[in-house]
Amino acid sequence: MLARNEKTEFHGTRSMKVWMLVSISLLCSGCWQSSRESAIEAIEAAGGRVAFKRNPDETGKSEGEKSVSTIRLNEIPVDDSILVHVSQFPEVKVLHIIGTDITDQGLNQLSDLQELQWLFITNNQISDAGFNCFQDLSQLRDLVLGGTKITDESLKKIQGCSDLISLNVVRTSVSDAGLQYISSLHKLQTLYLNETKISDAGMHHLQGLKSLQTLSLSQNSITDAGMEPVSHLVNLQMLDLTHTGVADEGLKQIAGLRQLKTLSLDNTGVTDDGMKYLKDLSQLTVLNLSDTKLTDAGLKQLVDLPALESIYLLQAKLTDKALEYLIEMPALKSFNLTGNQITDSGLQVFGQSDKQWSRISFAETQITDAGLISLGKARIDLELTLDKTAVTDAGLQHLAGISELWGISLRDCKITDQGVQTLLKFPGLKTFYLDGTGVTDASLELFKKKPEVLILSLNNTSVTDEGIRHLEGLTDMHMLYLNHTAITDKSLTYLRKMDRLFELHLEGTAVTEEAAEEFEHFMNQTGQFCTVYR
Repeated sequence: MLARNEKTEFHGTRSMKVWMLVSISLLCSGCWQSSRESAIEAIEAAGGRVAFKRNPDETGKSEGEKSVSTIRLNEIPVDDSILVHVSQFPEVKVLHIIGTDITDQGLNQLSDLQELQWLFITNNQISDAGFNCFQDLSQLRDLVLGGTKITDESLKKIQGCSDLISLNVVRTSVSDAGLQYISSLHKLQTLYLNETKISDAGMHHLQGLKSLQTLSLSQNSITDAGMEPVSHLVNLQMLDLTHTGVADEGLKQIAGLRQLKTLSLDNTGVTDDGMKYLKDLSQLTVLNLSDTKLTDAGLKQLVDLPALESIYLLQAKLTDKALEYLIEMPALKSFNLTGNQITDSGLQVFGQSDKQWSRISFAETQITDAGLISLGKARIDLELTLDKTAVTDAGLQHLAGISELWGISLRDCKITDQGVQTLLKFPGLKTFYLDGTGVTDASLELFKKKPEVLILSLNNTSVTDEGIRHLEGLTDMHMLYLNHTAITDKSLTYLRKMDRLFELHLEGTAVTEEAAEEFEHFMNQTGQFCTVYR
């Protein structure tokens, strides 16, 4: 599948091409094939995927005789005509219809699918009328309807799905009225309500869902008043309140949720005063306080959280003092201080601690090459991010002491080919994010000696086809980003040996759609799953 920007629609001409290929394939298949075998061939020819139930009793049988467990129609240019083939498998348990041109009317063909346990219909124009085509959903365990046109009416249909464990209706028109139909789903463990039309008024419908472990309410009109019903969800382990109106009083309401492991308060109204309500969340492992009014004083109150491993503090109100508190946190392994007032002086704490870190970000801070002298004494075994700082080639040598470093991000820094030469001497480095730097084709020639590279990001650099030629031998590559570079179709000929590549990004390049499609087809013909983003 050739992935595209969300706003880009699949054109009818491309759908027609796909179906011409499908038709030819079926004509050539011969009359001896069963209708089920032909259906499988048609689905796969269109870019879909079919998986079979693992059953020893079916060993040696043809594909048409085997029980199909899963059908995936993910981000491929198909319309209602594909569903006549899907309908051949009433026993299917898992069905994905994601980012297609399938309509409500087409779903009528699936009314006989009565054994569905996992149903994902997302990012398309399906409405209540289409969802209503499914006659029997009594066995449903997991339902995703995000990014569709469904309303409260669809939730009314699932109120009898007593075994439902997970429900996702993000970016839909579900409202407070619809939540009443969820209140009877007592086995529900996961509920995503992001970007819907719910408010405090409907939250009381959720307070009886005692099995709920994951609740996402981000980007809704929820305030402190809506947190009282949430306080009854004593088994909650993940709570996402990003971009809501929740503030300190709301934190007071949820202070008793002692099972919480992940809490996101990004872009909320919480302040230093609210941090006292988080101090007793002893199982909290991940905390997001980005884009809040948090200062050093508020962070200090969290120092004794015993299980906290990751904290996100992007665009808060923190200074160098914050680093002292972060180092004191007993279980902390990762932090992100992007956009805070961190200077070279603050980095001196790394010379006084032997704490082991996984991921650290100082992006968009005031640190310079001088600060890297202290930072080079840190023990980091995964990733260091220094995007949009004043770091240059000269400072990179000071990081050589971080021998376990696996990945580095230097987006929009004044790094040139000379800096890349320094980085390639670091024995453990396998991922490089060099977007918007001064890297040229000369650097890519140096990468020939680093065959273990897994991720290379060169967006907005001056690399060309000539440089990409040097990457031909990097067969371990998993992800390659070449957005907004001067490469052409010629570059794709050099990447064909990357048999572990699963993402190639080519947005804003001169690579043609035909070449990208042909490359993706070539890479996937042996079972590899490579997606080209263009």
